[in-house]
Amino acid sequence: MVFEKSTMMRNRAKTFDRDVRDAINKVKGDKLKDKLEKTFFSHIGFFDLSVSLPSWLGAYEKALDEGKIEKDAIAFADSIVRMSQSAGGAKDLASVQQGSEYKRMFTMFYSYFSVLYNMLRRRTKVTQKEGLPSTPRAFMSFMYLVVLPAVLSELIAGRGPDDDEDVAVWTMKTVAGYPASTVVGVRDLTNGIFSPYGYNITPVADAFESIVKAGKSTIDIAVGEGDEGDLKNLTMAAGYIFGLPARQLWTLGDNLDAMMSGEELSLFEALMIKEVRD
Repeated sequence: MVFEKSTMMRNRAKTFDRDVRDAINKVKGDKLKDKLEKTFFSHIGFFDLSVSLPSWLGAYEKALDEGKIEKDAIAFADSIVRMSQSAGGAKDLASVQQGSEYKRMFTMFYSYFSVLYNMLRRRTKVTQKEGLPSTPRAFMSFMYLVVLPAVLSELIAGRGPDDDEDVAVWTMKTVAGYPASTVVGVRDLTNGIFSPYGYNITPVADAFESIVKAGKSTIDIAVGEGDEGDLKNLTMAAGYIFGLPARQLWTLGDNLDAMMSGEELSLFEALMIKEVRD
């Protein structure tokens, strides 16, 4: 029903994110590699629809209950999804996300955080206007928009607190850095401060760094001094060059090797957790 009524929702699996949209549009061929590249994005679109479809239906039914005609109810539901779940269409992008390819390098994977910025800004304005009576609602918005996503996303990815780390301190650091992800430039500085991966102004820099490391690793392997780190560098570089999800493949392979060596990992840990043995 939803796809029949809404053109936006019908195309959402390919347009929910600017970078995913651009990547899919670049895949033109019918070869096995092209089909695989398209398939790599399908699971992301599926999980997006698991959230955007209920959001659309709820907004659509709400509009009808308020007496809106069918056309207006559809437009209202479309707008709710775009404002709450992000979208990659030209009309949905913030000005900072548009422009030359050089400019767009610095806003990769920013679609959701652009939406989050607008939601936090709207909530702040409402709280300032209404004053003290709106404080409880502002607190709940902060919990749902910042605290829960910040903490749960890290836990799901296996990046929770270490055994010897204070949970409260870890939580405060995680939550403190999350809102900064909504500001281009600041998000990269914050990640450099709060994460163990260091500062990186754009994911494009990873590609160049991986290729440089791969060159050094090739020399190490050629002279008989190669190790697991060198193999990882070559894998990462190949992923960037051929457009393959090398990081996830490495994680899976590394964890499967750990399981074969006697380490007990659940299926979730084997698929998702990075550097599980550290």
